[in-house]
Amino acid sequence: MLLTYISNMAMKRTRRVNYCVISVISIFGLFFYGFGVNMEIDISTQRFNDSICSNLTASSASNNVSNIFLHVGPAKTGTTSFQDYFACHSSFLKEYNVSFLGKVNPRDVRNCKGVPQDFVREFVSNKSSKAMKELQKVLEARISLGQHVVLSNEEFMNILDLINTLFRTINDTLEYNIIPVIAYRRYHDWIKSLYHFENKPLWFDKGWSSWDKHLYIPTFQQFLIGQQNNSHPSIELVHTFQTLVTRKNTTPCVQVLNLHSDDPITKFASIVTGGTHVSLVPPITRVSNVDKDEPFTIDSEILALKLKSAGLVHESFSRREVVKMLQQKMKSLYGNISSSNAPPLSCLSQTKKQDFWRKTVQSEEYLLSMGLIAEFPQGQETLLQEFQKSIETKVYCNVLIEEMIKEEAWVIFLPSLIRPVLVGERF
Repeated sequence: MLLTYISNMAMKRTRRVNYCVISVISIFGLFFYGFGVNMEIDISTQRFNDSICSNLTASSASNNVSNIFLHVGPAKTGTTSFQDYFACHSSFLKEYNVSFLGKVNPRDVRNCKGVPQDFVREFVSNKSSKAMKELQKVLEARISLGQHVVLSNEEFMNILDLINTLFRTINDTLEYNIIPVIAYRRYHDWIKSLYHFENKPLWFDKGWSSWDKHLYIPTFQQFLIGQQNNSHPSIELVHTFQTLVTRKNTTPCVQVLNLHSDDPITKFASIVTGGTHVSLVPPITRVSNVDKDEPFTIDSEILALKLKSAGLVHESFSRREVVKMLQQKMKSLYGNISSSNAPPLSCLSQTKKQDFWRKTVQSEEYLLSMGLIAEFPQGQETLLQEFQKSIETKVYCNVLIEEMIKEEAWVIFLPSLIRPVLVGERF
């Protein structure tokens, strides 16, 4: 047993609203059930009607009907990067009669000028009627002027009832288009990011309290097994939009921006500004870190938790300190998880790889068949090549903790966590 081994070491030492969809790609499903749309028709084999999109673009450019781009994220699809870009380029948006009313991330945009006020954070966080009324008034003011709006927060889909109430209470005389904006990320890439997101404590969590309720962090293979009965949420979302029917008895306008083959930020900016050529869109000067994970991020968390649970970490050490020390030790010994001198690893079995690949390719083929994404241009990495590279770089592997800590370097190092660090001491 791991804990016994470590212990021994220590001892030794209803309105005029047109529903349309511009998919910037996504991962969560069934977003707009709360709007009471007709879900009866079956168009599972029907490609989306491009003429509807063309008519929408043309009418939006020639009249004063507002487009509300409801960007729901969700998490791990670059939502923060979209928000930071729009918050930092509000003056560019104003040239095209567009306002950004989405989430503002103060640390990210502190050097930007003209950053708009964040009208959605309190609405999402506190779910207060006061915040909703304030957001409602701002939306009504923009709509009455014929302005287009980018409304963005990745938590919207967790408060569907409030989103429904928000739009139901907007002045009945105002006409506008609601355009849900979603993001698509290939399954094998997204699930890896989700694994890190769900199992790595937040950056500001210095203590151990967040682990009190779940003293277990799964390996990637265990996490993947837990997801095996869930279809790719992007597909669930597309199914929802396929069956939407507007008051004009039309199916939604759908356009997918593929995170893997397009520049989704500038393309989204082009869309909200009425088809502005991407060459005229301000360049991206800052991209938020969607995946900032360093080598052995989760493995160091797993080992830290095991040590703490066994009472083998001195109370003077914070969680972040222990994780940092363990991660630095792993990096100094092994470099990264795919190096030639990597520690003992547990990777996906051949059967799991096949199942993983099948799920990844099924999602891609579905979107291709619907005309929602295009084939990769010749010369670009194919889906199979991308998947194989991920397998080869061992991003889906975890360190075999029990085997690793038997190495001499760890036998010497781990007992030092049981005593306080002396001033000037280094490991």
